[in-house]
Amino acid sequence: MSGQIWAPKLFLGIAAVLLLMNCFSSTASPLPPQAVDPSPPSEPVKLIFIHHSTGENWLADDNGGLGLALRDNHYFVSDTNYGWGPDCIGDRTDIGNWWEWFRGPGSSTYLSALYAESDQHSSYSRLADDPGGPNEIVMFKSCFPNSNLQGDPDDPVPPINQNPLRGQGSGSEFHTVANAKGIYLDLLEYFKTRQDRLFVVITAPPVQDDTWADNARAFNDWLVNDWLDGYPYHNVAVFDFYNVLTTNGGDAHTNDLGQESGNHHRLWHGLVQHKTDGDDDDSPNVLEYPTDDDHPSQAGNLKATGELVTLLNLFYNRWRQSSRPTIFLYLPLILKTGWWQPPVHTTWQWQLTDLPIDPSFDVEMYDIDLFDNDAGTVAALHAQGRKVICYISVGSWEEWRPDADQFPASVLGNDYEGWPGEKWLDIRQIDLLAPIMRARFDQCKAKGFDGIEPDNIDGYTNDTGFPLTYQDQLAYNLWLANEAHARGLSIGLKNDGDQVADLLPYFDWALTEDCFAQDWCQEVGPFVAAGKAVFAAEYTDEITLDRFLNQVCPQAAALKLSAILKNRDLDAWRRACP
Repeated sequence: MSGQIWAPKLFLGIAAVLLLMNCFSSTASPLPPQAVDPSPPSEPVKLIFIHHSTGENWLADDNGGLGLALRDNHYFVSDTNYGWGPDCIGDRTDIGNWWEWFRGPGSSTYLSALYAESDQHSSYSRLADDPGGPNEIVMFKSCFPNSNLQGDPDDPVPPINQNPLRGQGSGSEFHTVANAKGIYLDLLEYFKTRQDRLFVVITAPPVQDDTWADNARAFNDWLVNDWLDGYPYHNVAVFDFYNVLTTNGGDAHTNDLGQESGNHHRLWHGLVQHKTDGDDDDSPNVLEYPTDDDHPSQAGNLKATGELVTLLNLFYNRWRQSSRPTIFLYLPLILKTGWWQPPVHTTWQWQLTDLPIDPSFDVEMYDIDLFDNDAGTVAALHAQGRKVICYISVGSWEEWRPDADQFPASVLGNDYEGWPGEKWLDIRQIDLLAPIMRARFDQCKAKGFDGIEPDNIDGYTNDTGFPLTYQDQLAYNLWLANEAHARGLSIGLKNDGDQVADLLPYFDWALTEDCFAQDWCQEVGPFVAAGKAVFAAEYTDEITLDRFLNQVCPQAAALKLSAILKNRDLDAWRRACP
């Protein structure tokens, strides 16, 4: 069959496909109306591609043109290659190595570096301006030797702690279909915890040798059709690069992009088509785009570009439009009990300055600073029958804190107006902030605190220097609640009134500042309705003592809020409602 090389139009692509959860088929599947949106993102989206030489050719402007196509669809593309990253993890991209990347003991280090990576390690065109923030999309691919899977496709899959392929390369005797399935099944345990990321699996390309070709076909069909059965989220996709390269347009330098016949993984007439029966020769499962070796030819790479990019758009849109999946991520742990859950009308004192702490107030709870108070102070308050809350700023950087030098420069944003020496944090980069915040929470626990007051958890409503969204803040706040509860610590929702409906089940109490002065106290009413305390602080620079006693206190009583009047610097002075 003769013809010419078909190349994708680089703005929208011609026909691209990605596996959409619950929309899989070996032929074609209709998509829900809300899912069929193949338009590019309206704003640049950061994508990181983990690959080796085949991926390098695919990205190259003068070969597969994938970099150009992604650029023209508003993706800011970075990549990893040989030699990249901590421990040179970039050298290791075989199927067994994915366990190292996502599940092994070094995975936190590797993934922190991966999400923060913004450089190129291959030659391709991309958007000129980095939009900032972490990579939202992780696309990862093993190279063609991984298609030489041994064993029997029907062999039982071992549990991950008994899987000998963990950390092994494709040349290992343990590189079998069953062990590879076990690796990918275990990856889902990580992916379900990161619904703030879209993970796109690119199947390994085929080889010319047909010794293990049937196994490669069986494994990749399993990835497309069976791997995600029962996975309830929308943040994982599969593109069958392998299948796309198993038919051509007549020879290795002519592709069948856009043709009815052949093998494809694409959006075709509005349907997801995973067509695997288009090759009628004696070796239907081998590479049909060979070069001097098993690296696919330019024609094959151009076909793959044409059958990826539009459906990458579709899957990205479907993921972004899914209904706040991060809420469900933390539900099982957060709804446990055992930590302090203060009821309505709990009395309190809040002192962050003018040390030492004045213990003379007859209240049920003291809220004090983590760093400025030792375990002895907490123990002394406990001896008086008080609960003690650990104040931490989790949304801003404070230059005077002992761990200030641990914050990477990339997470520091605009100055916090009115608070010298303080800057907003990029709370999208949870991987970079997590070690610091976990260490702080651990200190709270070690000093004997009963709970945490997380300050500055409404950055998305402020001029932080980052394009923070409602969903970004929701994901971070849920993560904080999860971390507190994992340590048996109570946690309060502070000042984030707009997210009360979403966060009420996961926070144990609320703390407001100026809600009477600024007329938003009604937003925390659901906490009271749920029997959870609301600690309301008003300040003397906004409300006089007379107004507090004669106007605020009656309103607070009606709303069942625990209101106090404080100086703005939160010294020991306090006036409570009678």
